[in-house]
Amino acid sequence: GVGPRTVGRFHAAGVRTFGDLQSMPEDRVVATLGDHALAMRERAFGRDDRPVHVEHDRKGVGHETTFAEDLYDPEPVLDALAGLVESACRRLRGAGASTRRVTVKIRTADFETVTRSATLPETTDSTLAVLRSARDLFRRWARASFEPVRLVGVRLEVASGEPAPASLFADPAAERQRAIDSVADRVAERFGPGSITRAPGASTGRPSRPRTRGS
Repeated sequence: GVGPRTVGRFHAAGVRTFGDLQSMPEDRVVATLGDHALAMRERAFGRDDRPVHVEHDRKGVGHETTFAEDLYDPEPVLDALAGLVESACRRLRGAGASTRRVTVKIRTADFETVTRSATLPETTDSTLAVLRSARDLFRRWARASFEPVRLVGVRLEVASGEPAPASLFADPAAERQRAIDSVADRVAERFGPGSITRAPGASTGRPSRPRTRGS
């Protein structure tokens, strides 16, 4: 709920994360950010009494993450992007849908927002197919004009609410990826999101356990 006009005031008050806003006393929120910021503080705690509207056609699924500090190396951004794609494709498959349009969102350290999109050759719900496209979009941007990254996200347009088409002739590679996606979905359902990810840079799309920092 913080637009470009007010983000500077939040930063000046030392507020850059939900945690910063949660820890600020209400009287200081009003004094430094205004009455409207109290509602934002409530939402930072997950408290919101607005009605939830669910009767709408799903146009797309997406996930994004904001890093605790600016990332000056593209590789950790690509690692994060892989996890976001994994989650988005899992939601896509769970809805029995597919996609043909992939969009990567990048926000730089100076809060400039960049989007890059690509149309896939055919509709798909395959994590690997989407991940290849998302990585390619990010890498092309990084080669041309990389800047430190604060946020990265991915959005998949739902293709007419239809599932990915089945082929009359089985493609062993596609069948293997379908099996891998199914296993990954079951693992995530049992152990939670992030419990399994694609190996960084893997061409096979084989899932692997996430790397532990410092290991």
